Amino acid sequence: MKRMSALAVGLFMVSGSGWAAMYKCDDPATGRPIYSQTPCAPDAQVMELKIHRPTPEQVRQHEAQVESERRLIEESRARRKASQEPSQSQTPRDTPPPPQPGKPAES
Repeated sequence: MKRMSALAVGLFMVSGSGWAAMYKCDDPATGRPIYSQTPCAPDAQVMELKIHRPTPEQVRQHEAQVESERRLIEESRARRKASQEPSQSQTPRDTPPPPQPGKPAES
């Protein structure tokens, strides 16, 4: 799980390190803004994109939160599994199984 978290954070940081231009133009038909990675008109405005890069502390906090949630999920699964398993007091081994419908009971 830690590898996946570290990989996700690493990819997030790498993807934000490249520079990409975003252009804003007005649609001549509607007048509404259009955003594109390529200039959409001769008067296209280059938009500056602000990319959030988490601090190392934010990364550590996120990893701690993910680990905590993972433990809670595992504990919940274990409790659910334990509650679904019949206890030995409920099904003693020396008691014959109940008769099945359509079959006569054994005597």
